[in-house]
Amino acid sequence: MWLRLDNEGLDFQFRIDGYISNLKADIDYESCYVRLHIGGFYEMNLDISGYDLYCDEVEHLSIKLSALLKGELIELEYIESLDSVYRFKLCPAGTEIATYSGVDKISDIMLEFILVLWANGAPTDNEFHLRFKRDDIEVMYTYLQYVQGHLNKNDKKIKDFISEGHLLPDYL
Repeated sequence: MWLRLDNEGLDFQFRIDGYISNLKADIDYESCYVRLHIGGFYEMNLDISGYDLYCDEVEHLSIKLSALLKGELIELEYIESLDSVYRFKLCPAGTEIATYSGVDKISDIMLEFILVLWANGAPTDNEFHLRFKRDDIEVMYTYLQYVQGHLNKNDKKIKDFISEGHLLPDYL
């Protein structure tokens, strides 16, 4: 299943396959396959695959998103994938963030997804940033719960997000 979010006109699609709980895995660093599509403005079309997340990174992100949504995260926190392709900046309410007009305090939680761009097998100084608000964070958290097997296609939240177009089943 794909996660799909409309981020102010940008179509963000994210898919994780092959997740195995670390409790079930024989090794510490079991990885899952990630596919990412970002499209929208000015016919932008960015497709990324082949950069994986480790299963424990999926679990850690899910735990931290839950804490962010519940108000348990009290300071800015970064989660970075081991291969440094994906970064997640978790911002509790009141965090100061850089904007085009300077620095502002956010009134509600925010998640900043950062994609580090690579060239010739190494990270560059270029990054692609997308900021997500509470509603999108809730959908992302629910998606991670589905990926981890805590929810299935028959759960009400999953059905609701499918009907709203936030989750795309394999057959679509």
